[in-house]
Amino acid sequence: MSAAGQRDFNNEYTLDGVSMTETRNPAPAFLPSVDAIQEFNVQTGLFSAEYGYKAGAHVDLSIKSGN
Repeated sequence: MSAAGQRDFNNEYTLDGVSMTETRNPAPAFLPSVDAIQEFNVQTGLFSAEYGYKAGAHVDLSIKSGN
């Protein structure tokens, strides 16, 4: 995925707030099942420093609780 005119390796992926971005490969290190995802958020452009250091998109996934 390319966002904000950046290459795909400039994206940051987080799972419940923890980075899951591969260091050598421009992809998430872990791919949860679609059924396990409760919510996802994709941010592009200017966003707060709490979302990492990458210039592309910030993709945040939240997993459903195990109840």
